Order: sequence, then structure tokens, then C-alpha cells
Amino acid sequence: MPKTQRMEEKFRDFLVKLSGYFSGIRVRWLRCLLYDHIVLAELSRSNIDLIGLFNKLADQDEISYNNVDLLSEIAELTKEKPAISHVNAYKKAIQRHYVPITDRKELTLYRKNLFKALRAVKEDELQSLANSYQQDYSEFKNIWDLVFFLETYKRLEDKQDKIKKFGDLLNPTAKDIFLNGLRTSSRKRKGEQSRASSISRPDDPDALDGLGTSKRKDTFSKRKKGEQTAARSSNRPDDSDSSDDICFG
Repeated sequence: MPKTQRMEEKFRDFLVKLSGYFSGIRVRWLRCLLYDHIVLAELSRSNIDLIGLFNKLADQDEISYNNVDLLSEIAELTKEKPAISHVNAYKKAIQRHYVPITDRKELTLYRKNLFKALRAVKEDELQSLANSYQQDYSEFKNIWDLVFFLETYKRLEDKQDKIKKFGDLLNPTAKDIFLNGLRTSSRKRKGEQSRASSISRPDDPDALDGLGTSKRKDTFSKRKKGEQTAARSSNRPDDSDSSDDICFG
């Protein structure tokens, strides 16, 4: 088997196993973290396929067999130890046998702060947050679905006025996390700089589906970049499952 093909197959196997470490609410975590990197038509699907999202990142050249920095940063942020170990084992294997991995940070400060702040939001805050944006809280299963909706319709963005408004609605702990480093400047979303495609948002917010709601219609306008749907998925492995079996020899 040619060397390049062997590398690609090991890389795809690595992605399949990594996707297995994220299930349930953790899928919503990754949707939040990948918001600037994946087209909304994919992220808004009611049954999000993580391996499909990872494969799309690879197809877009945001990750590759010798650059998994984005996935490494995501694993570290989620503090999922099996995922961290799996990514680190893969990186070591690649560095021993092939081209060194580039050292790039992929997530904006806004994106990281938002994720960490949402982890500090309590479930009973969902209703007050939804009401503050004139939304029916019963249509959202959790805070992650609500925030995805707010970001999609630009009611929450990396802009100074919207950052302040959202931060002021959070509990003190979450507010401090969210506003840390974002108090004095408005930063342009990484996605607006790096993505080659864009999506037109519908005028009617009730047209959105795939947010964990039951009443929003699927009338997304798709971005220019084509969609690819991946059918593969995997169950979450046991935490004791070792990643030491990665070998490129």
C-alpha cells in the first residue's frame, strides 16, 4: 500500500474513534466549537453526525493527517480525557514517522469564552435567557440549542454590543468567563475571515430546524460551499480504551 494512502486511512480511522468519545450533550458542545468552521446547513441537522463533521473539516483542509491542532484544542477545551489521550497519541505517532504537525491555534477567544461560559450556565437559566431574546424557551432542549439559534440569526455575535448584552444576562460566574478579554474590543468572527462560503439567514426565525426544537421548518439557504453527508458514526468507546494502537510503520 502506498505511504500516502496508508497515512490517510490511519487518519480516517483516528477520526472515527475520536467521534466516539462525544455523545449526548457533547455533540452540542462540538457544534458550538465548530460553528466558525462548518456550514450551517450541516450544523443545523437534527441528527448531527460527528464523523461527518470531522470528514468535512478534512475535506476543507482545516485538519489533515499531519495537522490535527483544531481537534487537539477542542479536546483540551472539553476536558474529555479519553479524547485528549487519543489525539495526543496520534500526534506522537505522526511526529515519529511523518511530517511534523504544524503548531496553529484555530479557535477564536470569543469562541472559547462562549463555550466555557455555557458550561457554567445552569439548566434553570434557559427560560430567562430565552425570554430576554423574545423566544419561547420550551422550543429549546438546552442552552446550547438556544445559543445556536441566537448565533444563527445574529442576535449573538462577536460584536461589542451583543457580547455585553449576552454577558449581562448570564450568572456572575459565566459572565466573568465570557467577558474575559472581550470587554473593550469587538473582534470579527474567525469564520467571516476564513470561510470561503456564506449563508443567507431567513427573515423568519421560525424557519429554523435542527436546533433541538420541534416547530421550526427547514428553510435554510445553503452556503455556496457544497455539502457532503457522511453516514458513518460510532458509539462512544469505554474511557479505558487505549489509543496506543496507532501505528504508521
